[in-house]
Amino acid sequence: MGIIDEELAKAFLEDPDNYELSSKVEERTEISDAAAEILSKHEGFLSFEMLQLLSDAAAESLSKHKGGIAFHRLEALSDTAAESLAKHQDCLTLCVAKLSDAAVESLSKHQGEILDLYGLEELSDAAAESLSKYEGKLDDLQNLRELSDGGARSLSKLQGGLGLPSLIKISDTAIDSLSKLQGCLSLGITEISGAAAESLSKHKGGLYLFALEKLSDTAAESLSKYQGEINHEEPKEWVESMRASD
Repeated sequence: MGIIDEELAKAFLEDPDNYELSSKVEERTEISDAAAEILSKHEGFLSFEMLQLLSDAAAESLSKHKGGIAFHRLEALSDTAAESLAKHQDCLTLCVAKLSDAAVESLSKHQGEILDLYGLEELSDAAAESLSKYEGKLDDLQNLRELSDGGARSLSKLQGGLGLPSLIKISDTAIDSLSKLQGCLSLGITEISGAAAESLSKHKGGLYLFALEKLSDTAAESLSKYQGEINHEEPKEWVESMRASD
């Protein structure tokens, strides 16, 4: 609880390796605009574990920070704040359940190597189309439970792997689109039809189906044609990141 104020920001900036100070920064739920301006001068990874509120002015300041930056508990993010953070030049992690289409469009232009939107619970077709244009690595959409046919068609264009470990609702058509993704594909679905299995058997990258509970003979026969190893455990990086977020 509490706020990251100017006094704490200045102290942390002077001694960023101080465990007590870094812990205080991580546990505060708010940050003043003045403190954000001070912390923008910090160099290195900056993590806000409990920060819930981020003003537009604070986002604009922190976008200038040199080094990876992570927001793990944001309750919301305005379109203006998203547009500012998209200018950040390093790895960006944003754990927020909902983002507008405009916010996602801005973030798809992020110039850093990695964009992590692991808290996102909803993704419109328009937002998926924007994300498909992201030129860096889109980290796993860990909390996304549903994906439309249009959204899958767009995400299949991503340059790199895609992880959807919480996915519970997806059509055979959508799976067919995702099977065309060039890179590792991970799906958290518990069941798979024969048609979907046939599509996935043609996938040209790593395949993770760690949550499967039911597999018909027809589906098993189709998956047996897959030219590679089908992994039944969650990728290590997911396990570690989910433990860290607990």
